[in-house]
Amino acid sequence: MQKDQFFTSGLLKKYLLGIATPIECAKIAALLELNPDWKNQVELLENKFRHWVKIQNSTFTKKNQLN
Repeated sequence: MQKDQFFTSGLLKKYLLGIATPIECAKIAALLELNPDWKNQVELLENKFRHWVKIQNSTFTKKNQLN
């Protein structure tokens, strides 16, 4: 798989959302082992996604406290 295919594939999106199958997770892990620079980029994406989720959760919590 080429880099552009990897980063635009639905497979990576499923992995980041935590809904990839065990086989898909294994495929991602294998690709990241073969391509260490991809691994760094995926880690950055994971961190950005976690930060976004944290902000969304905080906003949701604040809205519920106001009601």
